[in-house]
Amino acid sequence: MIETTDRKEQYCEVDPYLDEIMEETFGPIENVYIDLRYIQDFYLGAILALCKSKDEIQYVIDNIDYYNSRYTEDVVETVFSKLHLTEVEVQAYIHDPKNHSFLFKTSPVTDFCKMLKDINEDIEAQNTAASSNTKNVVSIYNINTYPLVLNNKDKIQLKEKLQWFTDRKNLLVASMSMPIENMSIDTYKEFKYMFAYDFYKIIQPTPLQTSGFTAFYEKRCLYNSFVYAPFRIVNDKVLEEVKYYDTDKLKELVLDTARYLSICSKFSYINPEIIVR
Repeated sequence: MIETTDRKEQYCEVDPYLDEIMEETFGPIENVYIDLRYIQDFYLGAILALCKSKDEIQYVIDNIDYYNSRYTEDVVETVFSKLHLTEVEVQAYIHDPKNHSFLFKTSPVTDFCKMLKDINEDIEAQNTAASSNTKNVVSIYNINTYPLVLNNKDKIQLKEKLQWFTDRKNLLVASMSMPIENMSIDTYKEFKYMFAYDFYKIIQPTPLQTSGFTAFYEKRCLYNSFVYAPFRIVNDKVLEEVKYYDTDKLKELVLDTARYLSICSKFSYINPEIIVR
Protein backbone atom coordinates (compact mmCIF):
# COMPACT_ATOMS: atom_id res chain seq x y z
CA MET A 1 0.00 0.00 0.00
CA ILE A 2 1.30 3.51 -0.90
CA GLU A 3 0.15 6.96 0.10
CA THR A 4 -0.17 9.61 -2.64
CA THR A 5 0.19 13.39 -2.32
CA ASP A 6 -3.58 13.79 -2.13
CA ARG A 7 -3.60 11.47 0.88
CA LYS A 8 -5.59 8.81 -0.95
CA GLU A 9 -4.53 5.25 -0.34
CA GLN A 10 -3.81 3.14 -3.39
CA TYR A 11 -2.69 -0.45 -3.76
CA CYS A 12 0.23 -1.41 -5.96
CA GLU A 13 -0.40 -3.97 -8.66
CA VAL A 14 1.83 -7.02 -8.55
CA ASP A 15 4.28 -6.98 -11.43
CA PRO A 16 3.92 -10.41 -13.13
CA TYR A 17 7.61 -10.38 -14.11
CA LEU A 18 8.69 -9.56 -10.54
CA ASP A 19 6.37 -12.26 -9.21
CA GLU A 20 7.99 -14.78 -11.56
CA ILE A 21 11.47 -13.82 -10.41
CA MET A 22 10.47 -14.13 -6.75
CA GLU A 23 8.93 -17.54 -7.41
CA GLU A 24 12.04 -18.81 -9.21
CA THR A 25 14.43 -17.42 -6.61
CA PHE A 26 12.59 -17.97 -3.33
CA GLY A 27 9.84 -20.38 -4.33
CA PRO A 28 9.49 -24.04 -3.37
CA ILE A 29 11.95 -26.74 -4.41
CA GLU A 30 9.77 -29.50 -5.77
CA ASN A 31 12.36 -31.52 -7.67
CA VAL A 32 15.95 -32.40 -6.81
CA TYR A 33 18.22 -34.17 -9.31
CA ILE A 34 21.08 -36.45 -8.22
CA ASP A 35 23.29 -38.66 -10.37
CA LEU A 36 23.69 -42.02 -8.64
CA ARG A 37 27.45 -41.79 -9.03
CA TYR A 38 27.46 -38.88 -6.61
CA ILE A 39 26.22 -41.39 -4.04
CA GLN A 40 27.91 -44.59 -5.20
CA ASP A 41 31.03 -44.88 -7.34
CA PHE A 42 30.16 -47.76 -9.67
CA TYR A 43 33.18 -46.94 -11.88
CA LEU A 44 35.43 -47.82 -8.96
CA GLY A 45 33.07 -50.70 -8.17
CA ALA A 46 33.68 -52.12 -11.64
CA ILE A 47 37.46 -51.79 -11.25
CA LEU A 48 37.31 -53.66 -7.95
CA ALA A 49 35.09 -56.35 -9.48
CA LEU A 50 37.65 -56.87 -12.25
CA CYS A 51 40.55 -57.31 -9.82
CA LYS A 52 41.98 -60.82 -9.97
CA SER A 53 43.46 -61.07 -6.48
CA LYS A 54 43.47 -59.59 -2.98
CA ASP A 55 46.79 -57.92 -3.80
CA GLU A 56 45.17 -56.08 -6.71
CA ILE A 57 42.29 -54.95 -4.50
CA GLN A 58 44.79 -53.68 -1.93
CA TYR A 59 46.65 -51.85 -4.72
CA VAL A 60 43.42 -50.02 -5.61
CA ILE A 61 42.83 -49.12 -1.95
CA ASP A 62 46.40 -47.86 -1.60
CA ASN A 63 45.88 -45.49 -4.54
CA ILE A 64 42.50 -44.06 -3.49
CA ASP A 65 44.02 -40.65 -2.66
CA TYR A 66 45.27 -40.34 -6.24
CA TYR A 67 41.88 -41.44 -7.50
CA ASN A 68 40.07 -38.86 -5.35
CA SER A 69 42.23 -36.03 -6.72
CA ARG A 70 41.60 -36.83 -10.41
CA TYR A 71 40.32 -34.19 -12.82
CA THR A 72 39.40 -36.55 -15.66
CA GLU A 73 37.04 -39.51 -15.68
CA ASP A 74 38.82 -42.28 -17.58
CA VAL A 75 41.65 -43.03 -15.17
CA VAL A 76 41.93 -46.80 -14.85
CA GLU A 77 44.92 -46.87 -17.20
CA THR A 78 46.75 -44.08 -15.35
CA VAL A 79 45.83 -44.15 -11.66
CA PHE A 80 45.62 -47.96 -11.57
CA SER A 81 48.09 -48.80 -14.33
CA LYS A 82 49.45 -51.93 -12.62
CA LEU A 83 46.07 -53.63 -13.03
CA HIS A 84 46.60 -53.67 -16.81
CA LEU A 85 42.91 -52.97 -17.34
CA THR A 86 41.72 -50.89 -20.25
CA GLU A 87 38.99 -48.25 -20.20
CA VAL A 88 37.11 -50.34 -22.77
CA GLU A 89 37.04 -53.30 -20.38
CA VAL A 90 35.77 -51.22 -17.46
CA GLN A 91 33.05 -49.53 -19.52
CA ALA A 92 31.99 -52.87 -21.01
CA TYR A 93 31.55 -54.25 -17.48
CA ILE A 94 29.53 -51.22 -16.36
CA HIS A 95 27.24 -51.27 -19.40
CA ASP A 96 26.55 -55.02 -19.21
CA PRO A 97 23.01 -55.30 -17.75
CA LYS A 98 23.82 -58.51 -15.91
CA ASN A 99 26.28 -56.58 -13.73
CA HIS A 100 23.98 -53.69 -12.81
CA SER A 101 22.42 -55.13 -9.68
CA PHE A 102 25.80 -56.34 -8.43
CA LEU A 103 27.38 -52.91 -8.97
CA PHE A 104 24.50 -51.21 -7.18
CA LYS A 105 24.84 -53.51 -4.18
CA THR A 106 28.64 -53.51 -3.88
CA SER A 107 30.04 -50.22 -5.19
CA PRO A 108 31.61 -47.95 -2.55
CA VAL A 109 29.54 -45.03 -1.27
CA THR A 110 31.05 -41.54 -1.33
CA ASP A 111 31.38 -38.88 1.33
CA PHE A 112 28.60 -36.96 -0.47
CA CYS A 113 26.15 -39.19 1.40
CA LYS A 114 27.13 -37.44 4.64
CA MET A 115 25.98 -34.13 3.12
CA LEU A 116 22.50 -35.32 2.20
CA LYS A 117 20.96 -34.74 5.62
CA ASP A 118 22.05 -31.07 5.70
CA ILE A 119 21.05 -30.61 2.06
CA ASN A 120 17.58 -31.96 2.76
CA GLU A 121 17.18 -29.79 5.86
CA ASP A 122 17.99 -26.67 3.79
CA ILE A 123 15.46 -27.71 1.16
CA GLU A 124 12.79 -28.42 3.77
CA ALA A 125 13.40 -25.03 5.38
CA GLN A 126 12.83 -23.24 2.07
CA ASN A 127 9.76 -25.34 1.31
CA THR A 128 8.31 -24.59 4.74
CA ALA A 129 8.75 -20.88 4.08
CA ALA A 130 7.11 -21.25 0.66
CA SER A 131 4.19 -23.35 1.94
CA SER A 132 0.78 -22.00 2.92
CA ASN A 133 -2.43 -23.16 4.59
CA THR A 134 -3.61 -24.51 1.25
CA LYS A 135 -0.33 -25.88 -0.14
CA ASN A 136 2.22 -28.12 1.54
CA VAL A 137 5.34 -28.39 -0.62
CA VAL A 138 7.21 -31.70 -0.70
CA SER A 139 10.36 -32.37 -2.70
CA ILE A 140 10.91 -35.38 -4.93
CA TYR A 141 14.46 -36.71 -5.19
CA ASN A 142 15.04 -37.82 -8.79
CA ILE A 143 17.98 -40.23 -8.97
CA ASN A 144 19.52 -40.88 -12.37
CA THR A 145 21.12 -44.31 -12.26
CA TYR A 146 22.49 -44.22 -15.82
CA PRO A 147 24.07 -46.31 -17.20
CA LEU A 148 22.77 -48.74 -14.59
CA VAL A 149 19.20 -49.96 -14.94
CA LEU A 150 17.86 -51.07 -11.57
CA ASN A 151 15.26 -53.77 -11.00
CA ASN A 152 12.29 -53.14 -8.71
CA LYS A 153 14.02 -54.63 -5.66
CA ASP A 154 17.05 -52.38 -6.19
CA LYS A 155 14.81 -49.33 -6.62
CA ILE A 156 13.22 -50.05 -3.24
CA GLN A 157 16.68 -50.34 -1.70
CA LEU A 158 17.71 -47.06 -3.36
CA LYS A 159 14.74 -45.32 -1.76
CA GLU A 160 15.61 -46.80 1.63
CA LYS A 161 19.22 -45.61 1.27
CA LEU A 162 18.13 -42.04 0.52
CA GLN A 163 15.70 -42.09 3.43
CA TRP A 164 18.46 -43.28 5.74
CA PHE A 165 21.02 -40.72 4.51
CA THR A 166 18.54 -37.86 4.89
CA ASP A 167 17.00 -39.22 8.10
CA ARG A 168 13.54 -38.88 6.51
CA LYS A 169 11.44 -42.04 6.35
CA ASN A 170 8.82 -40.30 4.23
CA LEU A 171 11.27 -38.97 1.62
CA LEU A 172 9.88 -39.22 -1.91
CA VAL A 173 12.30 -40.86 -4.34
CA ALA A 174 11.94 -41.43 -8.08
CA SER A 175 14.49 -43.00 -10.41
CA MET A 176 15.40 -42.74 -14.07
CA SER A 177 18.13 -44.12 -16.31
CA MET A 178 19.14 -41.92 -19.22
CA PRO A 179 22.15 -39.85 -20.32
CA ILE A 180 21.99 -36.49 -18.55
CA GLU A 181 22.80 -34.64 -21.75
CA ASN A 182 19.78 -36.13 -23.56
CA MET A 183 16.99 -35.20 -21.16
CA SER A 184 14.29 -32.99 -22.64
CA ILE A 185 14.78 -29.24 -22.30
CA ASP A 186 11.60 -28.93 -20.23
CA THR A 187 12.92 -31.55 -17.79
CA TYR A 188 15.92 -29.39 -16.89
CA LYS A 189 13.55 -26.58 -15.93
CA GLU A 190 12.02 -28.77 -13.21
CA PHE A 191 15.22 -29.14 -11.17
CA LYS A 192 16.02 -26.34 -8.72
CA TYR A 193 18.86 -28.39 -7.24
CA MET A 194 21.08 -30.51 -9.49
CA PHE A 195 23.89 -32.68 -8.18
CA ALA A 196 25.10 -33.61 -11.63
CA TYR A 197 28.12 -35.90 -11.53
CA ASP A 198 28.02 -36.15 -15.33
CA PHE A 199 27.63 -32.40 -15.81
CA TYR A 200 30.73 -32.32 -17.99
CA LYS A 201 28.70 -34.19 -20.63
CA ILE A 202 26.32 -31.21 -20.82
CA ILE A 203 28.96 -28.52 -21.28
CA GLN A 204 31.19 -30.53 -23.62
CA PRO A 205 30.63 -29.55 -27.29
CA THR A 206 29.69 -32.47 -29.54
CA PRO A 207 29.27 -32.79 -33.33
CA LEU A 208 25.50 -32.98 -32.80
CA GLN A 209 24.40 -30.46 -30.17
CA THR A 210 22.67 -32.14 -27.25
CA SER A 211 19.49 -30.95 -25.55
CA GLY A 212 21.54 -30.46 -22.38
CA PHE A 213 23.93 -28.07 -24.12
CA THR A 214 20.97 -26.14 -25.55
CA ALA A 215 19.14 -26.05 -22.20
CA PHE A 216 22.20 -24.80 -20.29
CA TYR A 217 23.83 -22.32 -22.67
CA GLU A 218 21.10 -21.15 -25.04
CA LYS A 219 17.81 -21.49 -23.15
CA ARG A 220 19.34 -20.75 -19.72
CA CYS A 221 16.96 -23.30 -18.19
CA LEU A 222 19.16 -23.61 -15.09
CA TYR A 223 19.77 -19.90 -14.60
CA ASN A 224 18.00 -19.85 -11.20
CA SER A 225 19.00 -23.40 -10.24
CA PHE A 226 21.76 -24.54 -7.93
CA VAL A 227 24.04 -26.81 -9.93
CA TYR A 228 26.81 -28.86 -8.32
CA ALA A 229 29.36 -31.01 -10.12
CA PRO A 230 32.84 -32.45 -9.63
CA PHE A 231 35.73 -30.56 -11.24
CA ARG A 232 36.56 -32.22 -14.56
CA ILE A 233 38.67 -31.07 -17.51
CA VAL A 234 37.09 -31.88 -20.89
CA ASN A 235 39.25 -29.73 -23.17
CA ASP A 236 42.11 -31.79 -24.63
CA LYS A 237 44.41 -28.76 -24.94
CA VAL A 238 43.88 -27.76 -21.31
CA LEU A 239 44.30 -31.39 -20.25
CA GLU A 240 47.73 -31.43 -21.87
CA GLU A 241 48.73 -28.10 -20.30
CA VAL A 242 47.53 -28.96 -16.79
CA LYS A 243 50.28 -31.54 -16.43
CA TYR A 244 52.66 -28.64 -15.84
CA TYR A 245 50.45 -26.64 -13.47
CA ASP A 246 51.40 -26.13 -9.85
CA THR A 247 48.77 -26.14 -7.09
CA ASP A 248 48.04 -22.41 -7.36
CA LYS A 249 47.68 -22.51 -11.13
CA LEU A 250 45.30 -25.46 -10.92
CA LYS A 251 43.24 -23.69 -8.24
CA GLU A 252 43.03 -20.63 -10.49
CA LEU A 253 41.75 -22.81 -13.34
CA VAL A 254 39.07 -24.31 -11.07
CA LEU A 255 37.86 -20.88 -9.91
CA ASP A 256 37.84 -19.40 -13.43
CA THR A 257 35.84 -22.34 -14.76
CA ALA A 258 33.31 -22.06 -11.91
CA ARG A 259 32.88 -18.33 -12.58
CA TYR A 260 32.25 -19.04 -16.26
CA LEU A 261 29.64 -21.72 -15.53
CA SER A 262 27.97 -19.39 -12.99
CA ILE A 263 26.86 -17.18 -15.88
CA CYS A 264 24.21 -19.80 -16.70
CA SER A 265 23.44 -21.20 -13.23
CA LYS A 266 24.22 -20.93 -9.54
CA PHE A 267 27.20 -23.19 -9.97
CA SER A 268 29.59 -24.74 -7.43
CA TYR A 269 31.97 -27.67 -7.33
CA ILE A 270 31.49 -30.65 -5.04
CA ASN A 271 34.02 -33.45 -5.52
CA PRO A 272 32.73 -36.70 -4.02
CA GLU A 273 35.48 -38.80 -2.49
CA ILE A 274 35.93 -42.37 -1.35
CA ILE A 275 36.90 -42.62 2.30
CA VAL A 276 38.91 -45.68 3.26
CA ARG A 277 38.38 -46.76 6.85
